[in-house]
Amino acid sequence: LDLIHGEPLGRIGAADIGLRYNMPAGEAAGEDIESVALDAEMVIPVCSPGYREEHGLIDGPGGLNGHVLVSLMGRMRIPWTRFLDVMGIGPMRDATELSFSDYALVIQGAIKGQGVALGWWHVVAGEVLSGGLVPASRRLLRTGAYYHLVMRRSAAGRPAVQKVRDWLMAEFAGLEASREALGLEP
Repeated sequence: LDLIHGEPLGRIGAADIGLRYNMPAGEAAGEDIESVALDAEMVIPVCSPGYREEHGLIDGPGGLNGHVLVSLMGRMRIPWTRFLDVMGIGPMRDATELSFSDYALVIQGAIKGQGVALGWWHVVAGEVLSGGLVPASRRLLRTGAYYHLVMRRSAAGRPAVQKVRDWLMAEFAGLEASREALGLEP
């Protein structure tokens, strides 16, 4: 296993199977690679149950007043300003911002009740389903990007590769089903 820090971008190198973010179809052209879209990228504001009980939804009648928006220092692919603009929520100046240097700390801050974080559904679904996090909005953002399962064709027949492929496909299918069961819609 080769765990990478940050976005799963680019070729899979010597690996037989991998996950990649929005891998263009032509990027693997001429290689022994096939790519299958696993799931759409979805972003949802999340917070602790106690925080939501005290502050309400960010798209509720009070808007962002009194909210703390937890963010990642530096460049995020979907920063709060873009999310709020696309979703018609705001303005951001109505909220306080709390920044961390690592995305795991952003999510931990939301779990601990420090504010609302932007959660990528495939990352926060487990915490939402277990009750550690709750949606802080009635809607989520579909970005138009996808997460792909990328695999070497020459390795596709290997039992270990087939098991990993089948497991990943089942996990991502479960994420979609759980999102639908919660009634979260773009």
